[in-house]
Amino acid sequence: YFPNDLPKFIDEGLLSRSKFVKTHKGKFDDTEVLVKVYQLQSTDEDLDTVIMWLSHYWVTLSPAKYPNLLPYQLWFKSKQPKCNNAYLMRQHIMTVMHDRLHSRPFLSESEKAFIIYQMLRCVKDCHDKGIVHGDLKSENFLITSWNWLILTDFSPFKLDSIY
Repeated sequence: YFPNDLPKFIDEGLLSRSKFVKTHKGKFDDTEVLVKVYQLQSTDEDLDTVIMWLSHYWVTLSPAKYPNLLPYQLWFKSKQPKCNNAYLMRQHIMTVMHDRLHSRPFLSESEKAFIIYQMLRCVKDCHDKGIVHGDLKSENFLITSWNWLILTDFSPFKLDSIY
């Protein structure tokens, strides 16, 4: 459904697949992006609450104000008949924290301490705004080539399982 739902998206391949979500890497208007395709469980599944949370996250945790936080930048349900897909899109950042910690050149102790500080700062910034990430794990902490840590892939739809 990519050609119809995301006509400007150039799919460069599937990165991962789980029971309900497929993650694709590609380009959108010459920007490297990641698109998560969520397979809705039924055509009448209510996404209004999730859309409300995603909108709230984007406004509250704007990367312009919080450069270590990257909520989804675009989200919508497919308009195609008989299609049960919902799309989540954000900028693609090459390296996840786990991979960077285990690759050469290895990080110095001070670089590791800076990464830990950034992790704690990300969680603090979210909690100060009353936001729970919903899926904290090493794969959701991304690291740029200059060791800037970014927390992404907020999961408001997983909050029901927390409470």
